Amino acid sequence: MLIVIEAPGKLKKIREYTGNRVFATVGHYRDLPDKDLGVDLDRLEPIFVPKEARPDLIKNLVQQAKDDDVIIASDPDREGYAIGMMVWQDIKDVARSVKRAEFREITSKAVKEAISKAVQMDKTNQKLYDAFLGRRVGDRLIGYMLSPVAARQLGKEKTPWSVGRVQSPAIRLVVEREREIAAFVPGKYYLVGIESEKHGRKFKAWHQKGKIKEKTEAEELITRLSNSRTAKVLAVEHKNRQEMPKPPFETASLQMAASSQLSIAPEHCMKLAQDLYSAGLISYHRTDSVRIAPDFIEELRKRIGTDFGTDYLPPVPNEHKSKDSQADAHEGIRPTKVHTIAESAAIVARESLTAEHTKLYELIAKRTMASQMAQAVFATTMAILECSGERFKANGRVMLFDGFRKLWAAEDENSDTPTKEDGQEGDQRMPDLQVNDILNKLRDLLEEKTTKAPPRYTEASLVDKLKKLGIGRPSTYAAIMKGITQRQYVLIKSRKLHATQRGERLLQWLEKNTPWLIDYEATKKMEEYLDRIEAGDIKVHWKKLAERILYRVGQAGGSIVKSKESSVPGLSEKQLAVIERYGEEVVKKAVEERDILLCKKWLDEHFAKRQSQK
Repeated sequence: MLIVIEAPGKLKKIREYTGNRVFATVGHYRDLPDKDLGVDLDRLEPIFVPKEARPDLIKNLVQQAKDDDVIIASDPDREGYAIGMMVWQDIKDVARSVKRAEFREITSKAVKEAISKAVQMDKTNQKLYDAFLGRRVGDRLIGYMLSPVAARQLGKEKTPWSVGRVQSPAIRLVVEREREIAAFVPGKYYLVGIESEKHGRKFKAWHQKGKIKEKTEAEELITRLSNSRTAKVLAVEHKNRQEMPKPPFETASLQMAASSQLSIAPEHCMKLAQDLYSAGLISYHRTDSVRIAPDFIEELRKRIGTDFGTDYLPPVPNEHKSKDSQADAHEGIRPTKVHTIAESAAIVARESLTAEHTKLYELIAKRTMASQMAQAVFATTMAILECSGERFKANGRVMLFDGFRKLWAAEDENSDTPTKEDGQEGDQRMPDLQVNDILNKLRDLLEEKTTKAPPRYTEASLVDKLKKLGIGRPSTYAAIMKGITQRQYVLIKSRKLHATQRGERLLQWLEKNTPWLIDYEATKKMEEYLDRIEAGDIKVHWKKLAERILYRVGQAGGSIVKSKESSVPGLSEKQLAVIERYGEEVVKKAVEERDILLCKKWLDEHFAKRQSQK
C-alpha cells in the first residue's frame, strides 16, 4: 500500500506506524502558473500546471501508485483535499484502488484508525474541491487582473503593487486606524473621588458622573467635598461571580496568544505548529473548532485531579462549542497525549525541536488542560456612598478560588483589550460595608487625565478583528500578515502595525476604484458563499462566484497579465516549439484548446523517451 501525504516531516512517523511506503507531495505540486493568469476566461476553468521545482514528481507518483492500493492522506482541510483531488486525478487510472483518509493527529492509534476508516475517493465530499476552485480562481482573477491596473495608475516602484481579496480589507483596517490616530486631538478630562476607610481598610470611590470635561466643575466639586469628613453608605451589593475557563485553541486564538504572550508572529507560529503536528505532538493546527474528543477529556480530568486536587475538577466536563456548528466535526488544537505541564520540555526535546517549539507546545498544553478545570470564583462588592450631597461608586473584587487561573492567568489573547474603565478600582479589597455605615473620609481625589488615541493594531489584535468580521479563514491569517508587511503596506515597530505611505496610497486607489473589494460585509459574504459550496448547497456554484468577481474586475478596468515567455498560459515558448516540431495532431489540438494537462503529459513522455534512447 502507498500512503500519499503533503509534508515530508511526517514521512518517518507514518512509515513507522504503518510499515507502508509513504510519498510526500510537499504541498501543492500543481498550481496556477506564476507568470500567467492561468484561467480560461471563456470557460472560467483553472489551468493547473506542475511546479517547475519538482518536474519528476508526477511521474514518480504515478510509478509508485501503479497496480497498488493508495491512501490519500493530504491535510484534513479544504487545501489538503484539493491536493488529494489532484493526486487522485493523476493516479486513478493506474492504481488498483484510491481511498481518502484524514490524519488529525500523527499518532499510531490515530493513523491506523484513519486508514481503517478510509473512504473511496470518489465517494468523498468533492464539494470541498469546488470550494477550493472558487477561492483559487476568484483570488487569481482579483490579484492578476487588478494588480496591473493599480500598478499603472500608482506608478512603478521597486516593490510591486498588489491587490488581494483578503489582503485589501486588512490593509483598510490598518490604514484607517492610522488615519484615526493622525486626526486625533487629545483633550483633558477629570475624575473626582474620595478615599474612605473602615476598620483600617482603605478604598476608593469615584463620582457617579464619571468623566468631567471642565476643570472648574471638578474643582468646585472638590471644594464642596472638603467641607465633609465622613461619607455615608447608601447601598451595598455583594455577589460571588464565576469565571469560566477559555476554550482550547483554534487557529486564530493560537496565533493571537502566540503573538501577545510569546512575541511569535502568526506566520512563524504556523510553521512551529506544523512541526509539532508533523512530530505527532499536537492535533491538526488549522481548525475553527474548539471541541475536544470525550475520551481525551476523560484523561485530562484524571490528570487534573491528580496534579491539582479534586477542588480543581468541575463536577461534569466543561462544554466548549464553536460558533460554526460545522466546525465541531473536527477538534480544537491540543496535545496528542495527556501529561503534566512540567513534562512539556522533555517531550518536545525528544523530537529534536527548538526552544520556540517548546514554548508554543507548553502554551497549547496549558490552555487545553485549563479548559477543563474548575471555574475561578470572585467575591465582588459594589457600594454607593454619599458625601456632601454627591454620590460615589466603589467597586471591589477578591478572588476566593483561583480554579483554572492556577494554570492560565492570561486575561485575553488580544493585548489591546482594556481591563477596566477609568475610575474603576475593580480589584481593590473592600471592607465589610453595611447600609447606613458612617465612614471616615481620608482625602478627596482629583485626577487629570488625557484622552488617548485609539491603539494601533498588533498582529494579534488584527487577527482578532479579521476573525470577528468574518474575513479570512484559519489557513489565511498568517499569509495576510506576511503579505501586507512584505509588500511594505504595513511596518511592524515595537509589535505595533504602522501603515506606510504605500498602504495609504493603495487604500485611496481601492476606495476610488474597487470599493466592493474593501467592503467588510461583502468580503464576509464571499467567505460564507465558499462555505455554502463546501456544504453542498445546490443553490450555489463556484463558477457563479467567479463570474461575479470577473464582472466586478472588468468594471474596474481589470486586464490580464500576459507572460513574456509564452503565448499559451502554462507553456513556455520552448515547450511550444517542441510540440510544434515533434507533436502528433492530438497534442497540437490540445495546444489550441489550451488543454495544458494533456500537453504537459505528452512533454513528460516525449522527454522520458528521448532520455531512454541516449
